[in-house]
Amino acid sequence: MGCDMTTSNVSGFPFQLIDEITPEKDCSGKVIEYFPQKRYEKAESTNLHKYGKGPFCEFRIGNLQTESGVYLLSIDNKIKYIGECVNFEERWGPRGYASIQPRNCFVGGQSTNCKINNLILTEYLRGGKLQLWFYKTQDYKAIERQLISKYKPDWNILLK
Repeated sequence: MGCDMTTSNVSGFPFQLIDEITPEKDCSGKVIEYFPQKRYEKAESTNLHKYGKGPFCEFRIGNLQTESGVYLLSIDNKIKYIGECVNFEERWGPRGYASIQPRNCFVGGQSTNCKINNLILTEYLRGGKLQLWFYKTQDYKAIERQLISKYKPDWNILLK
């Protein structure tokens, strides 16, 4: 993955740089950490899942597209996560990784959203440069499996 490139060839697939991920900050420049599970109406009678504790962050991604494809999350130019989606905007928008909804913190919720969001926050606070890449394709499932198998990203649990 190249530092200042807008396109990166990953195993023959031309991934486009979509955006650098930067969590929202308060007026003093401090990253805002969220604990949305406190707002869930059934919090007293439902258990948090493995990744539901938080903290979480919120961020906005520019240039989101509604197409299907494969995405990569790199930190300091190293692939950390590979995923596939039917709708890139849904996956990385306010109802996906970018903003954790209270229900998603509990058993039966979207544990992967919580896991990825928390890892993004943690890496950003450590000073990592987080970049989101996308390759538009209808063959997203096969390409995702191929790339995970080859690169074995730290954040993926598939094939490990």
